[in-house]
Amino acid sequence: MKENKTLELSSNDIQITKGLAILTMLFLHLFCGVSGKGFMGTPILLLPNGTPFLYYIGWLCAICAPLFCVCNGYAHYKQGEIGGLARKKVFKRYLKFMSCFALSVLVVSVFGLIYGGAIPGSLSNFILNLLALDYTYTSIWWYAWFYVCYVMLSPVFFKWINRVSLKWILLFVLVQFFIVEGLHKKIPEMLAGSLYFKLYDHLYYLFGARMLCYTAGMLLAKYSIFTIFKSKMMHNSVMTSNLGLIVSVILASFLLCILKKGILLIFFAPIVFVWFNLLYKCKWVNVSFEWLGKQSLYIWLLHPFICYSTFPFLRNWLLSFKYSFLIILVLIFSCSIISVILNSISNLLIKQIQKI
Repeated sequence: MKENKTLELSSNDIQITKGLAILTMLFLHLFCGVSGKGFMGTPILLLPNGTPFLYYIGWLCAICAPLFCVCNGYAHYKQGEIGGLARKKVFKRYLKFMSCFALSVLVVSVFGLIYGGAIPGSLSNFILNLLALDYTYTSIWWYAWFYVCYVMLSPVFFKWINRVSLKWILLFVLVQFFIVEGLHKKIPEMLAGSLYFKLYDHLYYLFGARMLCYTAGMLLAKYSIFTIFKSKMMHNSVMTSNLGLIVSVILASFLLCILKKGILLIFFAPIVFVWFNLLYKCKWVNVSFEWLGKQSLYIWLLHPFICYSTFPFLRNWLLSFKYSFLIILVLIFSCSIISVILNSISNLLIKQIQKI
């Protein structure tokens, strides 16, 4: 996605939003559990009911994967507008992602060989994880399979969005969302232990909430939503616009926490995507989120091995920082160091891919 001079989002804006998405993912995985039952560290602020305040922040941060889906949908549509969805370009995008993913699998596997544990496991298990056909190394790697599929299908979605009426698109994505998410309560029980469960599990990550949010991103790009909103906001001062945006999202977040309906977070993700990109942010905020966005791939792939129990001594090391605010800072810092190293290696691989 190239830079643009319109009021629509540029590639930098998408990178900044990915920085927000990866930050929400870390908050979700660290703090979405009542203290002692998934909440990592000692909370600084407890609410009257004894629940850490960060628990509710973590719960709201379940928008992380949906937010990535919206980013991808928006970016893919913009790439389609400038001819960036030709077969060769799509295949190169696939190879770039898979080179980074494979490098992460190799690093984790070597670590597992040195320190023991279930990783890398059998040769077939290693190969399936390497190809993103399985995610037994860590369950959150399901997004890799989804991303690969949607990269390869992006030309199809681009044509679909441009040829079909908006009302039929909305009807389809909403109906499939409620059907898929509704059946997901029953099908895993019915297929437990079956050979078909793996196929179902993969198909589940192509539809439901993922398709809804990916399509939402494409529609936001197609109908130039940011141009419409930004042109209207230009009549207001920066402070007035920001205050209105901040108050609205705080009220929406408060309402969601009261209702405690996880299904509503899926619809909240596109709203946060729009809200965050309409905010006037100072330079250091943009720079910080953009840097996080550039490291987001490796932070996503590698942080579970530090904060979960795959390698217990890493988790114990992280918990030694005791306080929740220190734990999140240390996790970001440690993952970022690894990410910078791996990015330098993968950039060399990507340069070779671009010569194809």
